[in-house]
Amino acid sequence: MKTYPPRSLRRARHVRVPAFFPVPLRGRSDGWTPKHQADFLGALAETRCVTLAARRVRMARETAYRLRRRRGGESFAAAWDAALG
Repeated sequence: MKTYPPRSLRRARHVRVPAFFPVPLRGRSDGWTPKHQADFLGALAETRCVTLAARRVRMARETAYRLRRRRGGESFAAAWDAALG
């Protein structure tokens, strides 16, 4: 007979991205687009690791931290904290 872990120990299949306003940047297809920012926050909420989340969206960890500190990035930083909290 199959046994399943209690509901409290199961991991969510879909992680919800906290609401945020993307950091305004110049348009670059290989940069931190609003989609990359949202995907990063989702991966961060899932993995709880900045390095792994940045790798999943094919961006550098250092640029994620730079984006977090950037002017206009307050909402992104708050969503980052919510994803880890």
